Amino acid sequence: MLPIANGTGVTPVTLPNPGTNTIAERTSAIYHLNGTAYYPVEERPCECLDRYIRGLDTIESRLNKAWDRAQQQATSEQEKRLVDLCHIYDLEPPPTLSVIPQEHLEGKTTICGYNVGFCSFQGSREYMEDELLTTSIHITVQDKEIEIPLFGVFDGHGGRTVARYLKDNLPRILTKAIHTVCRSGLTQHNIWNALKIIFVQANEEYKKQSTPKDYSGSTAIISIVVDGKLWTANLGDSRAILNNGWQLSTDAKPSDPNFAKGIKKRGGTLVETSKGISIKGGVDRNRKLAPARAINNEFPGVCTRSKVTCCAIPKNAVLFLGSDGIFEIASTKEVVKYMKTHFATSMEDLAKALVHTCYNKMVETPQTRVDNLTGIFVRLYQA
Repeated sequence: MLPIANGTGVTPVTLPNPGTNTIAERTSAIYHLNGTAYYPVEERPCECLDRYIRGLDTIESRLNKAWDRAQQQATSEQEKRLVDLCHIYDLEPPPTLSVIPQEHLEGKTTICGYNVGFCSFQGSREYMEDELLTTSIHITVQDKEIEIPLFGVFDGHGGRTVARYLKDNLPRILTKAIHTVCRSGLTQHNIWNALKIIFVQANEEYKKQSTPKDYSGSTAIISIVVDGKLWTANLGDSRAILNNGWQLSTDAKPSDPNFAKGIKKRGGTLVETSKGISIKGGVDRNRKLAPARAINNEFPGVCTRSKVTCCAIPKNAVLFLGSDGIFEIASTKEVVKYMKTHFATSMEDLAKALVHTCYNKMVETPQTRVDNLTGIFVRLYQA
């Protein structure tokens, strides 16, 4: 582990033997040193040791790199099947659908004064594996009580167990991480460290109570608001965007050379399938995984550390968090155009219309990969 210092350099420290204990144990043991935030280095820390000591990989540069990659993806992404999205407004699913979803959830709420709308459909799959989270956490930092809004989408695979575990336990895990890492204040360095470690800790926790043959896993994307800044932590291929066109996350897919390189370095094997490039299973070699990062997987090479972005909240901002099923149908640019066209629409109707439209399009297009569909809209200003 290496302490992240304000400025261009950090002080070298002696790293623990990476083979002696888990990432979570190494991080929790070092959190209590004078409230200093420490960055959890991956299982093979020696590779990046020199870069940290020389100060070439500061948190600010990592935030900038993650941000630039997200914008590049949004810019280069081609329009998809829903080019007519802004002209379709399906608040109610038509009764003539060939496949009726067995499970769906839709509604609205208010979190920290923000209006929130959400919708989740099982789609054409035989089972529902998505979960969503709209809540807030309460923390105390330097004797100051703060409420932080928290929004998340968890896209399960191989079952729903992990996605539901994240929904139920991530608020607690994030609260604990902020309390331990941010003792010296809610600085950019400390918040980044807290968001980098929460999914690692969730993964360690879940594995302690899971069974040997529990092959369920989940991707995760969350957004929080702290001191007027919007933080997003992404693990997998769900996506977060703003209505001004900013993309807040990068899809972690094995087809992306940046993620493929890391998968191979960690011992993973990439295979070509009819659906694209996937990761080959470890225990069951016949299993394949589409996202490059996820929680509780027996796939060698899969990482549980999130990619983090941060931005100041623009005026009249609306946030959208969506599972990858949404973005199989619509591109970031198409969803942004939809958000701008229906700017005055309530968050609940915005979520229902988008998810219902994507669902209808999925049913009408046989070649479309069937998937669950989940979306959350948040108006990040007082209406």
